[in-house]
This record gives sequence, C-alpha cells and structure tokens, in this order.
Amino acid sequence: MLHRPPSALAIAAATSALFTMDASANPRFSVENQADAKVKILVFSGNDSTCAIEEKSKPLKAGKSKNFGCYGGGKGRCKVRVMFKGTRVCGDANSSCKGTAIKVKDGGHLVLSNEDGCYVE
Repeated sequence: MLHRPPSALAIAAATSALFTMDASANPRFSVENQADAKVKILVFSGNDSTCAIEEKSKPLKAGKSKNFGCYGGGKGRCKVRVMFKGTRVCGDANSSCKGTAIKVKDGGHLVLSNEDGCYVE
C-alpha cells in the first residue's frame, strides 16, 4: 500500500492549529497608569500560584499605558503585581498569590489610579 505525502494545505492547517492553541495559552492585557507616579509592573505566569518568578518586570510612567502578556499555563490569565518605590500597591486578598497580585484575563485592562487604587475592567 502506498502512502501519499501530506499536502501543503494539510501542513499549513496543522501549523495554524498549533499557533492558535499557543496564542490562547498566552494571554495579552493592558495596564493604564492614571496615577501621578511611575510604578513597576511585574507579570507572572497564570499558573504560578506563589508568584515566585516574574516573567517580565517593566516600569510604567505616570499617565502612560502599556501592553503585556504572559504564559497563561492553561488559565487564560496573567498574574500582575504593581510596585511603587519597592512597596506593593495592588493586590486582592481573594485574587492571587496570597493577596500580593491581581489576576488579569486575556484582553483585560488593569487601571491604576490615585483615587481607586487598582481595578480590572
């Protein structure tokens, strides 16, 4: 019995499926700093239960916005810690990493402000 080699279309479809699955595993979100001070954004994997090793650490100036992403670990979210002069300023006791981080889902928008603290839209 002879086997035909896979067609280019079949290879392209399989490759596309792999990239689609990978994209869904890597959530993207934005952070908007409406506060009047520069902060540091620490991003953790969606499945990092202790927030021990950040994937990214970036400064965010007052009045600026920036897009971030992480390895979602099948959770469809990232965990984010916000620091101001070495002190955590964002966190939710019911959220993540013993209240030291906040969960942001794929497509989410984290807003930092002087009046309202941190919240996810």
